[in-house]
Amino acid sequence: MSHFIIDEGFDYFLEKFGQPDWQQPVDQATLDYYRGKLPNRLLFYWQHFGFCRFKQGLFWMVNPADYEDELAIWLDEEITRKDNYYVIARSGFGKLYVWGKKTGHAYTITPTRGWVYQEEGDKEDIAEVRR
Repeated sequence: MSHFIIDEGFDYFLEKFGQPDWQQPVDQATLDYYRGKLPNRLLFYWQHFGFCRFKQGLFWMVNPADYEDELAIWLDEEITRKDNYYVIARSGFGKLYVWGKKTGHAYTITPTRGWVYQEEGDKEDIAEVRR
C-alpha cells in the first residue's frame, strides 16, 4: 500500500471538520468498481477513512450505491444520458454532491429546497480519473 499523503485541500477540510467520528471500511471490490469512474484521490481517501462522517453527521463521505435511487429522482433521463453520475458526499442537511465521470463535480442537489445546481467540473480532477 502506498504512503498516505493528504493533499492541501483535504488537509484544510480536516482542519475544519477534524477526524471522522464514524467510519465504515470500504472493501476492495467497491474500490475496484469505482476505479476509473471517480477520482483516484477519492478512492485513496476511502481506503484510509472508509465511508465516514464528520462532526457527528455534519458532513459524510458516502457510498454512491446507497444514493442511486435518489439521484434518479433528481436528475432526469436527458441529463443522465450525457454522463455517469455518482453521489460522493452529503451534508447533514441532505445536500448531495454529485460527481460525473466525464464532467467532474457536476451537480449539487439541495432536496430541502428542491434545487439542482449544475457545477463546473475541475479539469485536473477529471483528467486524474481518465489516467
